[in-house]
Amino acid sequence: MKIALVSPHFYPSTKFGGPVISLWGLCKELSSKHEIFVYTTSSGQKEVNFHDNFSYKEIHKNIKCKYYSELINKYFSFYLVKNIIRDLSDKDLIFIQYVFSYTSLIALLASIILNKKIVISPRGSISTYGINSKRKYLKLFWLYFIYYPFLNKIIWHATSVVERDDISNYFSNSKIEIIYDGVNLKDFGCEKNKNINKILDLLSIKNQKINKVFCSLGRLEKVKRYDLLIQAFERFIEKDKTSCLIIAGYDFGQKKILLDQIKSFNNIFLVGHLEEEEKKILLRNSNFFILTSDYESFSISTIESLASGVPVIISKNIPWQDVEENECGLVTKNDISSIVSVLERSKFVNFKPESCLNYVESRFDWKIIANNFCKTFLS
Repeated sequence: MKIALVSPHFYPSTKFGGPVISLWGLCKELSSKHEIFVYTTSSGQKEVNFHDNFSYKEIHKNIKCKYYSELINKYFSFYLVKNIIRDLSDKDLIFIQYVFSYTSLIALLASIILNKKIVISPRGSISTYGINSKRKYLKLFWLYFIYYPFLNKIIWHATSVVERDDISNYFSNSKIEIIYDGVNLKDFGCEKNKNINKILDLLSIKNQKINKVFCSLGRLEKVKRYDLLIQAFERFIEKDKTSCLIIAGYDFGQKKILLDQIKSFNNIFLVGHLEEEEKKILLRNSNFFILTSDYESFSISTIESLASGVPVIISKNIPWQDVEENECGLVTKNDISSIVSVLERSKFVNFKPESCLNYVESRFDWKIIANNFCKTFLS
């Protein structure tokens, strides 16, 4: 079958976080049996031929992509709008990413005109947190005046039970299917004997007293609440000078604020964006992954950490609350004292890497996810 994926950004624009990484993984798995056609924009691309807005680029076997240049960055691509009906006309399924993007609106309207099967993945944007974070009334207008009239034509794709419930709060009678994001376990792997020096050498960290690493991966934006995590870690290392916190990710407006917080501490590091292999070195050799977000609809970095055999510490705002009962992580409330407490608890637990890997393999392996996707949306 021919699947059209429409998104404002796509691989290799990994600066936009988990959804881009997850989409790339899903497309690669689906491409073994189906043809994938991606329609996206130049947003986040380092190298784009702005004079080539009509030809496909085969970026993987059975995955062809058109990177349409944007005349106004993040706001409008004339070429995408001009060509969308022709692009989608012979496709069997239209898979739309996000809801508050002009690419989503254009793809929805074109799909309705063409009478296509439509699946929309909000990627966490239809949630109380996402809607209230900014432009609340504009977003509500989009939901109720653009999407609501066509609910009978839309299948919603939720990546977790949390996201399903969020969508249902706004569109209670709509059709919602849960298909997790996934990982390829072979891409990660587990270090039986962790070597913290690999991390210290990779990131040029000179503190040789460090013998325990807590790491976090994610864009530097408010929702991640790195401000809380840093304050909590500052308290924690008052008694434990041999632990360090490493935060990796692109800056989305919070870097300067966070640097001002940590300037007097030698055990907390903001290291910027890491390439894929660098990220794997960090994950494999860390003792814990920690994420204290105010909201996550999925959190691929949590699953990647578990796929590396690394236990996680996550806030109650992240879907995977069963990590404790599956003996591969700890869960905390999202306030400073609770985070300090869970950091202290981490000293006295000994999670086995096998428990982390088993948790991922049974739920998030790409073969399972792609099979569920096909059964749900392509049958």
